Amino acid sequence: MYDVFAQIRTEGHDEGFDEGFSDGQTSGKNLILALAQHLFDTGRVDDLRRASTDSDYLQQLLVEQGLVQA
Repeated sequence: MYDVFAQIRTEGHDEGFDEGFSDGQTSGKNLILALAQHLFDTGRVDDLRRASTDSDYLQQLLVEQGLVQA
């Protein structure tokens, strides 16, 4: 009986993890797209180019635009 409950718990955990991971990916993509759109709209293409290769600068821009908290 314990094995059944353990299996159900494990399956539930795995499903929750997969759903959370998928949601996180979608949220991350939406943040990047919002930032890219803002940078394009304001003529900051060089900033977008730099952010595509510099994760610290990307984070700085996300904070600057109020898309994430520091």
